Amino acid sequence: MSWSPFCGRQGRCRTHSARSSPCWRSEVAELRWEELDLEKGIWTIPARRAKNRRSHVVHLTPQMRALLPQRMQGQEFVFGSITGTAFQDFSRMKRLLDEASGVTGWVLHDLRRTVATGMAGLGVAPHVADKILNHQSGTISGIAAVYQRHEFISERKAATELWSRHVRAMLGRTTARTSSHAPSVCRKGLAEPLGEADM
Repeated sequence: MSWSPFCGRQGRCRTHSARSSPCWRSEVAELRWEELDLEKGIWTIPARRAKNRRSHVVHLTPQMRALLPQRMQGQEFVFGSITGTAFQDFSRMKRLLDEASGVTGWVLHDLRRTVATGMAGLGVAPHVADKILNHQSGTISGIAAVYQRHEFISERKAATELWSRHVRAMLGRTTARTSSHAPSVCRKGLAEPLGEADM
């Protein structure tokens, strides 16, 4: 996952396709402001919320930080609903993504595979990608995993920034080819606030 499709308060849609570390959708949907250190550019997912019950550090690139919604007073969740609860409307936002992109037959979890495959193509070492994915078992497993406890923090940061630049470049090429007659849902899904009818 990426930031993935989430709507914050006041209907501002936050659709961020494969921009960041490929976290699980629930980890992003329930992201709390207290987990973010914007000065250091770090998001720490506590063990109680991580899929594998292990605390996980996610590096926030400048592009990712720029796309965060404005914090509202009393708002616990970064991508909270207008009622203050964590985002849950995955089906509707997936439908909007399908309509905007013209691509169907995929699931949100495919974004994790996309990031893993894309990073490999960019030359990111498999053990670094595994750490970014927060895999409990990966290229370093068995007895080696018992002794190998290094977290590869600097390598993970470099890989995340490399991926972010790669996606930005792809989006730039896509935008250049996009017709001015693109469906309005695309504009709503990627940039504009959603109207009341979309909430």
